[in-house]
Amino acid sequence: LAEQHVRKLVQWLEPLGVTVAWLTGSRKGKQRTAMLERVASGQAGLVVGTHAVIQHDVVFAKLGLAIVDEQHRFGVAQRLALRDKLKAQAPATGRPEPASAPSGGRAPRSGDLGGQRLEPHLLMMSATPIPRTLAMTYYADLAVSTIDELPPGRSPVVTKLFAEDKRDAVIA
Repeated sequence: LAEQHVRKLVQWLEPLGVTVAWLTGSRKGKQRTAMLERVASGQAGLVVGTHAVIQHDVVFAKLGLAIVDEQHRFGVAQRLALRDKLKAQAPATGRPEPASAPSGGRAPRSGDLGGQRLEPHLLMMSATPIPRTLAMTYYADLAVSTIDELPPGRSPVVTKLFAEDKRDAVIA
């Protein structure tokens, strides 16, 4: 799914001068290093990926929006890791700074506004709301939007139940 998204977004955005980076667990070596450098330097205006985007060595120059699909697979630790990405900034060297590094006497970094911590906007999507998701809408800062109509031209899904002895016919 991430690969499908990145292909389409590259088609749309690169003609407009927006560089798209793609991070997944399968990207290794020079490819991964090149993507990490684009993300840390801010050259990549958009990053598409899997859980790989929240790994320790990924540092965002400026993280403003994160969109998470299938949010029920994105646990508390992953949400915290995403928020921690604001604590790690890319210094002038372009190399990642550890998330725990103090800011010293430097000017406010991206994510700070007069000492006030800014967090990225999060859009969490799920077609299968689970009890935890529902609880988050009640107790946390999570709003619910419901899409209750099909896109134009889309056929409705039909669900049918067949007896076990019809299995071969269904598969055929």
